[in-house]
Amino acid sequence: LKCRATHATRLQHIVEHFRTFCQLVRQKQLEGRKGHIGYITYSMLRTTWLEQQPVYLVEAADALWMLDAKPISLEYDASWIFSYWTHLREQILAEALKQQVSLSELQWEQIMLVAAGYLHTMIVSLIREAMKQAVGLPEFRALEREEAFEIRVGEYMDHSVSVYREERRAMDASVIKSWLEEKEAYAYSYQALTQVDLS
Repeated sequence: LKCRATHATRLQHIVEHFRTFCQLVRQKQLEGRKGHIGYITYSMLRTTWLEQQPVYLVEAADALWMLDAKPISLEYDASWIFSYWTHLREQILAEALKQQVSLSELQWEQIMLVAAGYLHTMIVSLIREAMKQAVGLPEFRALEREEAFEIRVGEYMDHSVSVYREERRAMDASVIKSWLEEKEAYAYSYQALTQVDLS
């Protein structure tokens, strides 16, 4: 219930953080320290959660993505969701004591890292929803972006999912038509397609 009640506030917090990040990236571009952006990635840092620092690393990279030698980085504070994680840890600890179960530190870490994955799913969903508003910000529109641009959310240097994709290269209308005819909705999920003549 608390999570539902604060949903709009959380979305706005993500949008405002995204605005700040876009301003930082644009400043680097204006200074000539960064070219066109191909990817913005939100990465969960599980190990920092174990160190009581619940952050996501937000990075803007060129078309090389993970191979970009100098991505622009900014941390996103996820302490609001971390409170659920610490509450869960306290509940599990209380239950383990009640049941007289002894867990090693390594077992505790493993249990809590698995739990973090479930909370991460919530963050992915929120960021996906926030991007519907965030990509309309003038600060985002001012960025010099590659013709194929993507925003992804995942784990650092690991699996991630697309929450927004822009395709500004000229596309063959027959490709789009075949997508639609095959009714494979996920073939173009979360994409903003332009330069397509569907006449």
